[in-house]
Order: sequence, then structure tokens, then C-alpha cells
Amino acid sequence: MKNAPEFFLVISPSQAVSSYVSYLKGYVKRAIGHSFEGESSKAHISILKYRDPHTESLLYEIDARVSKLKPFHVHVKGLGVFHHGENRTIYLEIVNKSYLCNLAEEITGESIIPHITIAKNLDPDDFTKVWRSLKNISYSDYFKCDRITVLRKNMRRWESHVELPFS
Repeated sequence: MKNAPEFFLVISPSQAVSSYVSYLKGYVKRAIGHSFEGESSKAHISILKYRDPHTESLLYEIDARVSKLKPFHVHVKGLGVFHHGENRTIYLEIVNKSYLCNLAEEITGESIIPHITIAKNLDPDDFTKVWRSLKNISYSDYFKCDRITVLRKNMRRWESHVELPFS
């Protein structure tokens, strides 16, 4: 199973939201003075990561479920923090989580906490340096969710594989 192809299902936000996330990632790097986990990842909302020894058999099942779904708008607003012991992850908050939670339940049968990661697993010193100025950021935007983007791991990089459109 270890050599089976690895897939990652994500929701890709609009170009405007993606650009803002890139800007915030750059701000974090300048504030802490070094690279950090998640720095180079593109903006996304994670739905499911899995290995499929039958290459794409699960994708056919997922596509059948996704093709019955109706598009919806995702509202992002402000920043939040996940706590992992002493370390912290800064993310862009999703206001209307229920649509994305229902989507994940429909596809995976499991629940998710929808968010767009800015900086992952920051140690306490780095988090303190950057959070002082980020915590009061006022940001709000919407984007239309009408598809799932499927990425496939190629060596150590995720590459776009296929789009699964909603009805």
C-alpha cells in the first residue's frame, strides 16, 4: 500500500483569496525571519488525503457523489488558531462551515474543521512574534465552490490531477 498512488481532495479558493493567503504567508516569513511548515503550499481547504492501490477506483465513486451536489458560496473572515500542544497553526477562518462539513461527510463519512492554513505548527516564540500583528486583521471575502480539485503526489510534490465538478 505504501507504493500506491496518493491523492488529495481539496477545495481551491478564488484567485483573490489565494493571493491574500500568499501575502499572509510572506508576512509570517518576514516576521519570524525563516521558513515555516506550510509556507509553500497553495491556499486550499483539505477534504481527504488517501492512497489508492487500484489507482483511481475511489475517484469514480467520489465523482458520482460530487456530481449530485449543488454549488455554494464559501465565506472566509478573519484568522483563527489551532493549538497543538505548545505549537500553533494560524488559519483563515471559514464562516459557513456547515456546507463544507456536509460535503466532507458526503464524500468521506468523516467530519472536518474547514479552514485555509496560513502557517502550520509554529513554535511558541514564532507564534508570539507574528500573532501580535495578525490577530486584529479584518478580512472578509467569498468564493464559489462548484468543484473538488484532485491532486496526485508526484515524487514529493502535489500536482493537479483532475477536477470533479458539482451538478
